[in-house]
Amino acid sequence: MTAPLIELRGVRQSYGAFTALDTLTISLPDTAATLAIAGKSGSGGQRQRIMVARAVLLRPRLIVADEPVSMVDASLRATILDEIRDLNRDLGIAFVHITHDLTTAFQLCDDIVVLYQGRVAEAGAVEDVIGNPKHPYSKLLVSSIPLPDLARRWGDDDLQADPAQANRKSLGCRFAPRCPAVMDRCWTSDPALTRPLPHRLLACHLDGSDTLAGKDIATELSRPQRRRNDKQGQEQRKLQ
Repeated sequence: MTAPLIELRGVRQSYGAFTALDTLTISLPDTAATLAIAGKSGSGGQRQRIMVARAVLLRPRLIVADEPVSMVDASLRATILDEIRDLNRDLGIAFVHITHDLTTAFQLCDDIVVLYQGRVAEAGAVEDVIGNPKHPYSKLLVSSIPLPDLARRWGDDDLQADPAQANRKSLGCRFAPRCPAVMDRCWTSDPALTRPLPHRLLACHLDGSDTLAGKDIATELSRPQRRRNDKQGQEQRKLQ
């Protein structure tokens, strides 16, 4: 825990230990007991929280969190996500949340960028992209989320790609072999980013908006910072 402070900030060992202990109280409910546990003997949740505290120790402006809750159960996942939100609100730390789990992205993020094979497929406000996806890949991802609705069955959505084209090589859109809405031009022309709506980006031939070639994606998605209280955020982030 103290290594980042000692090596990067040049602080004394004793001060580093005090600061580390103070930082751990942010994310660990029982700090003393956790510190008494050897690293590998701690639970997944304890180790994950230590990693969050270690990242916060230097008070960075930005933390890149790659699957921060992948090794914990549902209850601990909610706790850690709440802690990340608190760090963002209380300390002003920005987070880039990298995940394959759309539900945690929906709960945690303000904006989302959906990537397919390293390319932007769709981007925008998380409520808009997940609540009303435009790209066929985004639609498939959202439709794969299990919902407690007995009337909704998997496979009812008409989002099935032609199995015969699965192994066909595409010189254009990378998603063409798996796309249920593929057209002839998709195989030969790579779609450029467009802006179908304000604060929304899309890379798909289905959209006829003007392209954004040469423009910065971050600039196109920039907007005044949104502040939400916990109750409002929870209400707005419920998957319907």
